[in-house]
Amino acid sequence: MKVAFTTTIIFALSCLPALSKDLPKGAAEITDAQQIEFLSGKKIDGIFYGKKAGGWTVEWKADGSKIAAVTPTGKKTMNKTLKWMVKDGKLCEEGFKDSKMICGTGGRYFKSENTCFTTGADKKTVTNEFPC
Repeated sequence: MKVAFTTTIIFALSCLPALSKDLPKGAAEITDAQQIEFLSGKKIDGIFYGKKAGGWTVEWKADGSKIAAVTPTGKKTMNKTLKWMVKDGKLCEEGFKDSKMICGTGGRYFKSENTCFTTGADKKTVTNEFPC
């Protein structure tokens, strides 16, 4: 029975999003204008990494709202309606955790082929991954 239990845990853990991921080599930093272009008016699904890995969906509405649904692995989905806008050519958006408005990419958005990534301040560790 111990072998079956161990196998089940290993299988279950292999299905979870990774807790961390490095930015792919050759990923190019994207501009605020590019970010605005591929987010505006779209519904995007992605993966987030970190202590609580999981999936998310954000729908960017023309009225300046975005509907965000975050589902940490093994937990219930949390939903929030947040704000976004373009100010001085930069995308400004409220964050899911604290609803704090942040403007500009701050060197945290990258693209590799058809996949976009956000990173932490180190510009190496992926925090979010989504199609773009």
